[in-house]
Amino acid sequence: MEIVAARLGRRFFPAFARWCERQVAHPAASVTAVVFVALWLAAGPFVAWSNGWQLIINIG
Repeated sequence: MEIVAARLGRRFFPAFARWCERQVAHPAASVTAVVFVALWLAAGPFVAWSNGWQLIINIG
């Protein structure tokens, strides 16, 4: 059973890493990040630049 799990891990994790790499390198990922930051900045004045507002971008 451990051998089967090890073989699955050797195939799964490299494939998963390649999938993640393709998703992050896609232009839509960059556009999404820029839009999110713009929305976050636009919300700043409405929440009085609060600590919670800053925490959102620090965690994200």
